[in-house]
Amino acid sequence: MSLIAAKVLEKEKESEPVSYEKVSRIAGLISAALVATLTCAVSAHALLTISASNAAIFAWSLNGNSRSGAITPPANLPVLVMGDETTAGCVGSSELTLVNSVGQDNELVWNGLESNGGGFTAGSSPVAGTHIMYIDVCHRVQLEVNNATSFIIHNLESFPQKGNVTEIW
Repeated sequence: MSLIAAKVLEKEKESEPVSYEKVSRIAGLISAALVATLTCAVSAHALLTISASNAAIFAWSLNGNSRSGAITPPANLPVLVMGDETTAGCVGSSELTLVNSVGQDNELVWNGLESNGGGFTAGSSPVAGTHIMYIDVCHRVQLEVNNATSFIIHNLESFPQKGNVTEIW
């Protein structure tokens, strides 16, 4: 083969179209870069909107026919309230979401589930003594409205009871 023919063949090889494998690899790299960029952007936004929870735990022990001191949830935030009673024979638990609606409706607003088949509970009230939920199996210990911004634990039983109320917001 002559030197001229070899140079012509060489030029033809140089002008060959880009192979499918090269195009596929470039497309894959571009896609991976796009996914990585979007993941970083979404993650950065999510990190800005996530905050740690706050919690308050109230261990209580009440004599028969007595009430606790006032428990005041944070104002104008949905607060998960979990209550339990741990005295043998009446052990139970309940949970609800409660809003201390300060400056708007000026009352407590709640919905949730009562202990031991008590079913759904929902309501709103600023009136002291209004039942919110039972937190024991015997339905003798209840959370009730204390005033427009707080609630109390009320032992309706004639003997001592104990347990916990936890707020998470």
